[in-house]
Amino acid sequence: MIALNKVNSFLLSLGQKKHDFSADSFKVLFCSSHVDPTDVNKADVTEISAGNGYVAGGLTLSVLSYSQTAGVARLLTNNPSIVTTGTVGPIWAIAIYNDTTVNDPLLFYANFATGVTLPSGITWPIGLDTDNGIWWGS
Repeated sequence: MIALNKVNSFLLSLGQKKHDFSADSFKVLFCSSHVDPTDVNKADVTEISAGNGYVAGGLTLSVLSYSQTAGVARLLTNNPSIVTTGTVGPIWAIAIYNDTTVNDPLLFYANFATGVTLPSGITWPIGLDTDNGIWWGS
C-alpha cells in the first residue's frame, strides 16, 4: 500500500468546507516530479503527459465512506487502476485533488524514491489502502 501524506493546507481547506466527501469528485494525478507539502492546488504540481492509457486530469477516485469512531475520522476510497496501452511515466509522485472545488485543491500526495515507468499492456492498481482508508485522524 502507498503511504499518503497530507499537504499542509489540507486541514485548513477541510475546515473551510472546500471538500464534501459525499458529493465532490476526487482524482488521482500522476506527477512528473515530486510533490512538495507546501503545494496547495493542482496547478502547483506537474502532471505527466496524457496518453497510453493515462487520461489528462488523472484517475477518478470513488469515496466509499467518510466516518468517525471514537473521535477518529476515516476516509475510505476505491483503489483505481490504469490499463496501459503503451509506456506511461516516469511517475515520480501521485497527488489526490478535489476536481469539484475552485482551483482544484490538493489533499494528499505520495512521492516515489525513483520514477516509476509502467510498461505497455498491464493493469496497475495505484495501491491505495481500501481496508484502513487513505486518511484517518483526529
